[in-house]
Amino acid sequence: MEALVEGVWYPGSAAFAVGRGALLLREGASAPRSSGKGSQGGAEVEAEVIALLGFPAWFSCFQGQRQLTEVTWLQPPHFPKPPSALTEPLASPLRPTSEEALKWGESLEKLLVHKYGLAVFQAFLRTEFSEENLEFWLACEDFKKVKSQSKMAAKAKKIFAEYIAIQACKEVNLDSYTREHTKDNLQSVTRGCFDLAQKRIFGLMEKDSYPRFLRSDLYLDLINQKKMSPPL
Repeated sequence: MEALVEGVWYPGSAAFAVGRGALLLREGASAPRSSGKGSQGGAEVEAEVIALLGFPAWFSCFQGQRQLTEVTWLQPPHFPKPPSALTEPLASPLRPTSEEALKWGESLEKLLVHKYGLAVFQAFLRTEFSEENLEFWLACEDFKKVKSQSKMAAKAKKIFAEYIAIQACKEVNLDSYTREHTKDNLQSVTRGCFDLAQKRIFGLMEKDSYPRFLRSDLYLDLINQKKMSPPL
């Protein structure tokens, strides 16, 4: 992910530069501009969550007891004035309460139906370079909403080519029976043509990445969070 800003950050602080596909968060020291995927701390992942939720780019908020001392824009900022609610600390209303986050631990279904929970899980999967399973599941959900038969057929072919075909760019891990069954379904496309494949991938996430997410610092920080003090 390409960096938008570069700055010096002090331990214990967290500030977010967010946008559609562009953000940077660093803590503890200045660092050169970077791009591409890599390991991310919980706060940086949380900044990515905001971007995934689709807000326009702006320098949104500070958290913690210390403040940012230096920011150098790597490209000229041209930001719309943000809604007042989004200039408030992230704790409210965007960030879920610990009680809300605890419900995500009850089932993967409850995590995925929560907008912020879905975005947090997606950001977590990106740190593990394994987001293709969730992307496929979401693509199947979107596919079911298509009403036009011609659009449905075109979208089905695109989903198959991107996620199911052998050596697809985002190939998901499916057994040969499910792969062939789904391929046969494309001969007469219906809203349920990906149901079996989607069920298989949901099961994989439920047994693999979802338990790891529940053990991650990102999730544990959310369920153990304390009420934030207003920024200085």
